[in-house]
Amino acid sequence: MKMKAKSKIRNTMLKFIAKPRMNKVLKLEQNVYNNKNSYKSTAASPERFEILYEMLKLKDENVKLPGFPKTLPIIASSISDIKNTLNLLSENSGHTAKKVNKEFIKELEEYAKSLGVASIGYTKVPRKYIFKDFAIMYDNAIVFTLEMDKDIIETAPSYSTGVMVHKTYNKLGKISMKIAEFLRKNGCDVHAAHPLMGQTLYPALGELAGLGFHGNHGMLITPEFGPRVRIAAVYTNIENLPINLSNKHKWIEEFCSKCKLCEKKCPGKAIFQNPIKNEYGIIKSIDSYKCFKNFSENHGCSICIKVCPFNQVGYEKLYNVYKANNTKD
Repeated sequence: MKMKAKSKIRNTMLKFIAKPRMNKVLKLEQNVYNNKNSYKSTAASPERFEILYEMLKLKDENVKLPGFPKTLPIIASSISDIKNTLNLLSENSGHTAKKVNKEFIKELEEYAKSLGVASIGYTKVPRKYIFKDFAIMYDNAIVFTLEMDKDIIETAPSYSTGVMVHKTYNKLGKISMKIAEFLRKNGCDVHAAHPLMGQTLYPALGELAGLGFHGNHGMLITPEFGPRVRIAAVYTNIENLPINLSNKHKWIEEFCSKCKLCEKKCPGKAIFQNPIKNEYGIIKSIDSYKCFKNFSENHGCSICIKVCPFNQVGYEKLYNVYKANNTKD
């Protein structure tokens, strides 16, 4: 009876509070798409998996809102921040290009690190990485990551993990807004992107920005914290960002092709044995629906992050082993 009551409360709050708020967000995102100056998706673009709407479709009483009820105010805050990032686009001066010097980039990076950012990089955004029927205002991206708590990940799947995941999303969303504010105060036009429900494929942008490389589980594996990060971006009119032109982390792809631990340990059997690359070069590593059901039933799951050797052993040690095994006499 208690489970039925919790399920009813959860579904009621999602339907009558969260859904209307997200509908407003989607309307604002549509306004960006309709802006003649925005950078829009292409026929090659993947569809965005709409987490909230998929949650509403799940009727099973075992399905939980990760970290419910503690995460409710956190999720509400994140949705509010997403809406604010889109409303703040009106404060931009116009769709013009801007150049900055190396000293400014250094100041930006120092500021980002003071906010807790783990890593930061820069890339042009290929339109194929903008989700289908979405758009961004600028195609120059500042991409950054934030660590998720290692000790709490070790308890996955758990109530604590579900709460921590949403706290990380919320914190990184606020960091994105602060970085955007810093840039705007310095005369730049910006489009801050929240890590939750963004307009682009974040792991792909992180890879292009040189922050890491995708693993077999589809997540970005970074040298700092393996896959134990969340990703966000700020799109800007700065046209001379120090764009990354190479990726020294590509060896991860070969390592993951032999490891497969995430696939073996995935409770929902959602990770493909071999990632699928389509004709446009977009990689799909998981069955989103299988993953999401398990994610919902087990407080955000995170097993694939937990068991990943890049989380358990660490990047440097694995690289040294890889290098030793691939060095010819």
